[in-house]
Amino acid sequence: WRRRIPDSGTTLSQFLSTLSLTPGERVHMVGHSMGGLLGRAYLEQQLAYNKLDRFMTVGSPHQGTAFAYPAWSGGEIWNDNFLMRVGLTSIIKLCGLAHGKNDREAVRTFAPSTQQLLPRASYLRDVSSGLLKDVNQMDALNDWQINPNLSSPFYGVTLGTLSGSGFDSLDKIIVKDRNKRDERLGNWADGKPFKNEYTTAGDGTVLLNSSEIIGNNIINRTIIQDHTGLIASAQGINEIISFLQGNTAPLSATVSPAPTISSALLVIGYPASVSVINPDGAILRDTQGLVGIPNPKKGAYSIVISPK
Repeated sequence: WRRRIPDSGTTLSQFLSTLSLTPGERVHMVGHSMGGLLGRAYLEQQLAYNKLDRFMTVGSPHQGTAFAYPAWSGGEIWNDNFLMRVGLTSIIKLCGLAHGKNDREAVRTFAPSTQQLLPRASYLRDVSSGLLKDVNQMDALNDWQINPNLSSPFYGVTLGTLSGSGFDSLDKIIVKDRNKRDERLGNWADGKPFKNEYTTAGDGTVLLNSSEIIGNNIINRTIIQDHTGLIASAQGINEIISFLQGNTAPLSATVSPAPTISSALLVIGYPASVSVINPDGAILRDTQGLVGIPNPKKGAYSIVISPK
């Protein structure tokens, strides 16, 4: 997920080519958040040679998200998702420390996908003039040249989106001039965040006008769920199943709350491989030096670190 999205689209293509499909058989794909952008990259790369039948993006920021700006321009993580915030911060600090880079440099070096999440429409408002900065003249520029309007018949693929609405979502960032220290570090070239503007036309992370794809024969669906609930709630799951089965009306569903994460156990070993044995005896391994456990149970944990 840290790699550039078009590069990951190539990897996805290689994976799909390994599937044992019968002649004429195609696959369904559902991509949540960045996963939807990954699927889109695959579709735009493969065109008529794609292997998809139905493809739905769920809460995917096709037009970017303002949350990417503080990460790309200042090395700050504003993401409301607890695990994503912990994970990104850990990567920034760990990799930045190991390679002598500040937080902004670490994001640009080790999570270049952040650049493909930057908004495509103007979203920075100057605190002095009240005017929006031209996004095309900014340092923080999304360099992924997507097709802005996918056109029917989408290379034989039935295309749909599922979006959330009704939650306070970051819309605009009011910025002021950066100080001398930030200028010396290369931070906030387009302005330092001062205040935020919100709208309820979004899922709390991605705006509605970013997660929808405008065009003919695209099935755009919107429900009252947040970014996690789109993929984790009974309502969201039933909407997805309904789309994949080709139903015109959503299936009946009882809305269940999305899972919440209030704490996490994070074990980092660098440079090392890490294994953690939880109180139930389950072994969790990660060869990249990081193990994360959301909402850990109370009890004794055994940690094994194998230095590299």
